[in-house]
Amino acid sequence: MIGALSKTILQRHVCGKLCSVCVPLKSRNKAGNNADLARKSHRCPLNYSGTSKGMEATAAVECVRALFHATTHLNDSPPALVDVVFSDDDSSTWANLQQSLTLRLKEINKANCAAGLPLLTEKEASFWPKNRAGQPKKDHGKLSLDELPPRTNLADPNHRTKVLGKHLYHLTTQRKDSGKRITKPMAERLKLHFGKALHQNRKLHPDQLEKGLRATLEHEFGNHTHCNNVWCRYLRAEDDGTRQLLSKRWMNKDDDRVLYTELSSIYNEFLTQTESNKCTMTLTHKRMSQ
Repeated sequence: MIGALSKTILQRHVCGKLCSVCVPLKSRNKAGNNADLARKSHRCPLNYSGTSKGMEATAAVECVRALFHATTHLNDSPPALVDVVFSDDDSSTWANLQQSLTLRLKEINKANCAAGLPLLTEKEASFWPKNRAGQPKKDHGKLSLDELPPRTNLADPNHRTKVLGKHLYHLTTQRKDSGKRITKPMAERLKLHFGKALHQNRKLHPDQLEKGLRATLEHEFGNHTHCNNVWCRYLRAEDDGTRQLLSKRWMNKDDDRVLYTELSSIYNEFLTQTESNKCTMTLTHKRMSQ
């Protein structure tokens, strides 16, 4: 965990799943004889038993928790808390950095029980998020009720481009007859143009940022209404003949309707007002910290 203003390491946490001492000994003592393991004194790095993908979220929670508790004993200042988090688009990290809804419901039911009131269920609790069917969602919060969670989650622009590339490269493995397959050079080109547009429009209004990012897709299908004269050769063309020749370089929305629909569904997830605000606010916070 690196501070945006101080540029120094505030907290760190290492997740370990393997131990070169424990693992061989346990494999030799499967029958239940742990004498060798007990005699072997060592500094064991094993402190995590979940999946490798969940390491980042677990480490984030431990860093936020450690920073908060490291300053709770100070009498001349309030406990330190993390207000804004700059991270990638890993939703599990942000979900884990919330206070546990289960603990909150347990405290409410404890008070209701003492007052002689009926106990609440997850579905009856107003603070518990529900899905479209009205069923309570799963509680992913790992922080206790005494630990303050971050208020704002912002997306790192470089990670945002990488996440888009992950969705684009997935299309390179599709079957040819599906109509959704793209070549690796096209996936690399779309990813590169998206990253450039994100940095070129970073100081503009979120609506203008969304327009600039959408142009990277529409340009590939011959729609140049979102393009800019600075980089679009079609808009810079001096006559209609040149534009007609250039039009052959791009795909057509009618002939490649399935592919355009698939790419649009991917881009639309990154071009919502909320996601655009995340990128704009991220760059604003970074400029303030500089």
